Amino acid sequence: MKKYVLTKLGGGLLLGLSACSGPQPKAAPAQAALHSAPLALPTFTFQAPEVWRSRREGEAPVEPPDMERETWRVMVNQVEPLQRETPKWQSVRASETVELAMPKDSSFRCIAPPLEVHSEANMMATKFKAWVMTRSFLCSSDQFKSWTETQLQVTQAADGTRTSGPEAGLLLRDRGAGEPVRKVFVLMRSEPYKREATYGPPQILAEVPKGLDFD
Repeated sequence: MKKYVLTKLGGGLLLGLSACSGPQPKAAPAQAALHSAPLALPTFTFQAPEVWRSRREGEAPVEPPDMERETWRVMVNQVEPLQRETPKWQSVRASETVELAMPKDSSFRCIAPPLEVHSEANMMATKFKAWVMTRSFLCSSDQFKSWTETQLQVTQAADGTRTSGPEAGLLLRDRGAGEPVRKVFVLMRSEPYKREATYGPPQILAEVPKGLDFD
């Protein structure tokens, strides 16, 4: 049904058609269900590094780092209010997507995707420079509709010399109704842990996640 409206223009009235000719149709049930369905966690696939080979004949190939030795570690440490239990380092194997163990009732979920490894060489791909290893962790308070991400990068030269970038860390804050703000540090390191007592298991996800120093 068409709807006519009167519009005041200057000193007179103008009769015209409204853009709305009737009630708007409701969203189809299937479309409404699509918008309300919970999102799945992000998924990642580990790509094993391959031997680097020079384009120049006679150059020796360079083996990639041993992925079994690239088990990095992450600590989740609640500092306000101070948690009662000693925070534990959680291992993150190179090929796995790991969901980190978070404080009880935390509104955040954090995952560490698999390690990413690529080689660097000169422009002509004849001389090897280094292996570059990068690992991220992602934290979200809305079931990964959105998230915050940080990375730790390690560079390993052909002679095995390693250079690590700044420690990867996030500060997370949340609170419940009538509760004080909770402050949690999440920190990633690449070197092996030093004390078994502060080491704990994470949760491994199928298919496929500068605070105090507790080292």
